[in-house]
Amino acid sequence: MQLTLKEVAELCGVGYQLIHKYESGRVQISAYRLWQLAHIMKVQVGYFFRDLDPTLFRPTEAAAAKRAAPEEV
Repeated sequence: MQLTLKEVAELCGVGYQLIHKYESGRVQISAYRLWQLAHIMKVQVGYFFRDLDPTLFRPTEAAAAKRAAPEEV
């Protein structure tokens, strides 16, 4: 599917500048917007993650310890 940034932006109801910021990584995309883009492109959301190395996204020891600690009230 060949769409311009402007066409994708119009289909999402946002400005093309925001789509460009998503594409360049300057703005983090929401789960809803990712789902919306997948729907527009007629792909599964997983399509956007197919080339990622899962070992890069393992939690650090500090993050794991924080999740395991009981909540303070």
